[in-house]
Amino acid sequence: MAIKMERSLEIMFIILLVMINTDYSMSASCFTCFPCPDPFNPSDRRITNRTDCNWCASIYPKGFKVPIRECVPVCKTDVWSDIYNSFSYSCCNQDYCNKSVQTRTTHQILLNMVSALSCFFIIRCK
Repeated sequence: MAIKMERSLEIMFIILLVMINTDYSMSASCFTCFPCPDPFNPSDRRITNRTDCNWCASIYPKGFKVPIRECVPVCKTDVWSDIYNSFSYSCCNQDYCNKSVQTRTTHQILLNMVSALSCFFIIRCK
């Protein structure tokens, strides 16, 4: 009986980890602008809204004072490396998530670490 319970806990933690890393949205709506106003104001006439995007991106080319916001099919360096020599970028795939700097990746990493450590200690304490 105890072995079945332990196995059930292991399976539940694996399912939790999969759910944390699963994105349920099939497409996102994104802000697009070049150049983007600073401070960012979604109602500014220079900003358009795009739908059916795979990824929303914020690109920060070196030498630009404001970011560029786009709707892109993939989130890879290759998308912008031909256009900009030096840049940083962030991508997200939730509606209008490219409004500001994203912290989702950091939160996911922390949540995964906590989940993994919890699994480790639960299994170790058996």
